[in-house]
Amino acid sequence: MLKGLEINEFRLSELENEFTIGAEYYSPSFVTPFNALMESGMNTESLWDICRLITDGDHGSADYADEGIPFLLSENIRDGWVNYSNCRYITPTHALTLKRSRLAEGNVLITKTGVYFGKSAVVPNEMDGANTIAHVGVMKLKDGIDPYYLSTFMNSKFGQAQLRRRGIKATRPEIKLLEFADIQVGIPTSSFQDKIRQFLVAAIDILEGKARRESAEQTLLQALGLENWSPPEPLSYTRKASEVWEAGRLDAEYFPPIYDALFDKIRAGEFVRLGDCLTEPLRRGISPDYDEDGEVLVINSQHVAKDQVILEGNRRAKHPALGVKGGVAASRTGLVRKGDVLMNSTGHMTIGRCHCLLEDVTAVVDNHVAIIRPKAELDPVYLACFLNGLPGKLQTERGFTGSSGQIELRPDVIADYLVWVAPWETQMAIRNAVESSHAARATAAELLERAKRAVEIAIEQSEAAALAYLEA
Repeated sequence: MLKGLEINEFRLSELENEFTIGAEYYSPSFVTPFNALMESGMNTESLWDICRLITDGDHGSADYADEGIPFLLSENIRDGWVNYSNCRYITPTHALTLKRSRLAEGNVLITKTGVYFGKSAVVPNEMDGANTIAHVGVMKLKDGIDPYYLSTFMNSKFGQAQLRRRGIKATRPEIKLLEFADIQVGIPTSSFQDKIRQFLVAAIDILEGKARRESAEQTLLQALGLENWSPPEPLSYTRKASEVWEAGRLDAEYFPPIYDALFDKIRAGEFVRLGDCLTEPLRRGISPDYDEDGEVLVINSQHVAKDQVILEGNRRAKHPALGVKGGVAASRTGLVRKGDVLMNSTGHMTIGRCHCLLEDVTAVVDNHVAIIRPKAELDPVYLACFLNGLPGKLQTERGFTGSSGQIELRPDVIADYLVWVAPWETQMAIRNAVESSHAARATAAELLERAKRAVEIAIEQSEAAALAYLEA
């Protein structure tokens, strides 16, 4: 009768407190790693004991701005590092009101809720003075424990089991601020902590390799003759009524002289209409049928960054081609493939941002992301760089419609973008720079994973075994 069921028996005295009586809380998947930690022989201390303050981010309504003080969201906190390349910003005035959640270099961040629950990273020097949202917990440490070690411990199975154990809630995972205090942390020797720090810093240096990320865009600007270009910024300008009627737009933002100046500057190149150099019509994705056991990954606008398409921590969905009534064509299912250019088509902070999908995965994009499939003469990696660069950015700023946060780029507007078909050697130089950065990112991910596994080995076996693993 009980065949296939999981049973774990506890005495009343073994319950942590009167509030933790749910069966899931005492699941072996949570209890076994915790017991292994406590029985390992390694010294342990609670987060409460090693932190001088445990707090979280701003609970109010952020005053977002195009520039100013960096403001980190949950999706910026990755497994071991902070991806601030696509963070939001708040005004300096608003930042002055958020002193409690002001971040400092060396703070340890842990996401508290949602899709990105349980990820931990250290605030880098570049984010000193930044701020964050309420969904992110902030650990301000006492002396004696390295923040990079603590972050790696929290990402290991011994930290994750405790976070996820306390994160069991009715609808989605969420850990309350006061629940952080009881989490137990294994404290190894300072020399072992230093070794973990070295691995983390090496990985983050690779991930933040700005020279590699910027080399592709720099190559494009040099080829276009825009490297030192200063666009005109007149206080006023006029347009003929015929131009207004032809454009079908009455808003002044559509007609600044910067657009004409840009294309006059690079008119010598061969420009084509984007929609004329695609293998199939440009389209958006779908509204996915989410299912945690689904067959496909879902890529939304938050996953499409300038430097990568994020495929870690994504929600899953049922395969859209299964059970479709009427035999809907595959091109309408939102399925994407390696080599597609994915472009965000909504949202103030994400609109126009794009990248080429470089992995061979089974995935769909939601209806906020456009799918662009160029013909052979237009390399997709080069195209994504062009659309992210100044020529694409200006066309995005000119082309979007809407207001109050509900802005969008219609597929027909994106199809009318003018794209420079660069010489093939230029396209390949840009592709090589992007692929080099992509390969470096894979190397960094391996370093982060090795550091995390070393922490686990130190607890399961010994520090000596963990160091031997790192040096292998």
